[in-house]
Amino acid sequence: MAEKLALFAVLKAQPEHVETLHERLAAFVGPSRKEPGCLEYRLMASDDSPGTFSFFEVYESKEAFRHHVSQPYMQDYDTRIVSLLAEPVSIRFFAELPESETAGIFS
Repeated sequence: MAEKLALFAVLKAQPEHVETLHERLAAFVGPSRKEPGCLEYRLMASDDSPGTFSFFEVYESKEAFRHHVSQPYMQDYDTRIVSLLAEPVSIRFFAELPESETAGIFS
């Protein structure tokens, strides 16, 4: 069975581009959620840092993620998004731990 892949991406807008960035990021949500292998795709806004957005994404496998980034609506990401950012995107990838490794971790 393929290993699930999760990621957190943080994007900070230039102050004059907050609304535009929000609109453009929101446009990725619907199509991404319909992709085969996409288990979760959420866009969030920071409560304490205006203009900062985050994606939380979970895929069935690395192959499903590769499929996601190859989609036509993702191909113009650089031209539609990067110029609106105040700093480079921060992306962190995570693998889900087996339940046996997490039992009692917070008790």
